[in-house]
Amino acid sequence: MATAAQAFDDTGALNQTYRQQVYSRGTHKTWGLGPKGQFDFEYLLLPNCWDHSLNVYFSGQGALLYGKTWAYGKYIGDAYIESVGTTPQSESVNNRWSSGPRNFLIPNLNLDFGLKCAYESLDSVILKFAVGYRMISYWNMSEAKSEKYFRGGFNTIAFDEHTVYTGPYARFSLAF
Repeated sequence: MATAAQAFDDTGALNQTYRQQVYSRGTHKTWGLGPKGQFDFEYLLLPNCWDHSLNVYFSGQGALLYGKTWAYGKYIGDAYIESVGTTPQSESVNNRWSSGPRNFLIPNLNLDFGLKCAYESLDSVILKFAVGYRMISYWNMSEAKSEKYFRGGFNTIAFDEHTVYTGPYARFSLAF
């Protein structure tokens, strides 16, 4: 990000020029482990005496994860100040920053629905195929990421309270 500014005196004459260029990069890592509760619902679309099946399914899972998070990155800034009647000044900042490990609780909810197909042969081969859509939703993410900041007071980053990941998927399995 590059910015430029100019300052004028009372008569309107230019007396100072200021240019700044900023580069920043950060990495944030989080993991969680905890108790989960799950419910599954499947409806058979074909008779269950056949050697193949087609099912519609829906499942949901709730969890309270004990999490740990940490972040690190760098901030580089270059500034150039030129004033009338003085020599130009240049400033550079090159900071590495980090926030140490922090523990917290993350409640989350996973919802999943789709179609499952399966074929079981007489000689113990099982083929399964499923397509579906999954939603994974987390709360308290602002608390989890509140330690991510740039040292030296250059910038502060704000995060949402709620994060959602969604998308379709397909899976295939073979057992024998």
